[in-house]
Amino acid sequence: MLQILTKFNYRNIRFAHDCTGETISVRRKDGSFVAKRYLGYVGARTAKELKGRPVKLEIYGWSKNFESIQEVPKGSYVQGCLIDPGVFIVLDERGEPRVV
Repeated sequence: MLQILTKFNYRNIRFAHDCTGETISVRRKDGSFVAKRYLGYVGARTAKELKGRPVKLEIYGWSKNFESIQEVPKGSYVQGCLIDPGVFIVLDERGEPRVV
């Protein structure tokens, strides 16, 4: 199961697909961040069908097997899909978060 790793106020947070209701940091165009409700993750095709706005998410890394952590390179972000109630993380064809 895919786990998303992020930090908030020095707290390490792990999100699974069903951890909806938590908040995640979304990067604004001016470079600041705003917290939005986490809705889970979707594939790129589903994100297009939702017609949400593409956004950049501040994610530390992810893990597929609970042991090895794949870190997001410094200065990079994970693509999100922002819709009215919150934001989804967009996955690539391998089932991993899409790094932008």
